[in-house]
Amino acid sequence: MEHHADSMDQPCHQEHLTSLAQDLTQWQVVALTLGLEESEVEEVEECGENLPERRIRMLLKWKSKFNIGATYRRLYDCQSSLKRNDLAEKVRELSSTPVRYVAELAKSLKTFYETNDAKMRRSFLGIETDARTGPKRFEFFKLVIVEGEIADMSGESVRTLPMKSKMKEVMAKRKPIELVNIFKDGSESKTILIEGAPGSGKSTLLWHICHLWRSGELFQKFNYVIHVQLRNPNVQKASSIADLIPCSTTIANNIWKEIEAADGKGVLFLLDGWDELPPHLQRESFVNETLNRSPKGGIQLSSVVVASRHTSSDELQNAKTSHLEIVGFTEDEAKKCISSLLSDNPSSIPPLSEKLEASPSLMCCCYLPLNVVIIV
Repeated sequence: MEHHADSMDQPCHQEHLTSLAQDLTQWQVVALTLGLEESEVEEVEECGENLPERRIRMLLKWKSKFNIGATYRRLYDCQSSLKRNDLAEKVRELSSTPVRYVAELAKSLKTFYETNDAKMRRSFLGIETDARTGPKRFEFFKLVIVEGEIADMSGESVRTLPMKSKMKEVMAKRKPIELVNIFKDGSESKTILIEGAPGSGKSTLLWHICHLWRSGELFQKFNYVIHVQLRNPNVQKASSIADLIPCSTTIANNIWKEIEAADGKGVLFLLDGWDELPPHLQRESFVNETLNRSPKGGIQLSSVVVASRHTSSDELQNAKTSHLEIVGFTEDEAKKCISSLLSDNPSSIPPLSEKLEASPSLMCCCYLPLNVVIIV
């Protein structure tokens, strides 16, 4: 029910308005009830088009005039007030019906993520080889994520504690949060800052969010999830927000038109590597507009997850609405990761496990995913 109520507050899509227009009667009365002026109704009448085309033109004029205020709920209330309960119910059904065009664009984005999945995961693991080498499968191993930051914890730094003590200390001071719950509060225009040490899994986590979205497992409230690698020179040279969308130019421009029309509602931007963005672009660029949702940018209702090292996140403090930190692996997850990375050579697992057991300082390093890769 909550999902349905939320869909009623979305701006109407053109495809749905075209479908609804064919059933409208007394379209001039509908226009005035929706808030158009008599002069605007006369403009539609003077177009010389046939009746069905006038109905469509009127609804599109209403959508253009009220922008994100032209919602399914507003249209539903209008039809209800005019005693057209049949049309009111159709509006309700349309509000929760996926738009074919949006679904097709989203499919293009998901195809890009699927096609580039192995390449991206190899890059996160530091494996600079072609697709024929390296692990045959890539798994996501659970990372400990906590609310707030752990850098200000008093006493001995948790980063120097033995692995088990470290996690115990962190859990005592900070509340862990599951990935599935990071958007559970339902707030709009949310900016989540995720910090972490180098190699803690920030990039892997953001890419995993893409995977969960494209596979339909999580984050289905978003029509589009847009992954942006801020270290990418093409991203740094972006001349529009459309340039941040990782698709062909034509598809990216079409996705951007849909995003702009909804003022960013139903869109999640994943900004990976704020610390790798040059300072002047952190202050003024289309990436900055995305992060701060510039009123002129057409994305005020979007959500943003931005990942950064601690040393480069000062600029983000005022923009964030939620602050998380990746701590890294638990000991059990580190061992699972080691076994997976060595799955092609299982005989090497016991000797390495014995070496780690005999060297607590070496095992302690394995809370960072990157260190696990280096050790293996």
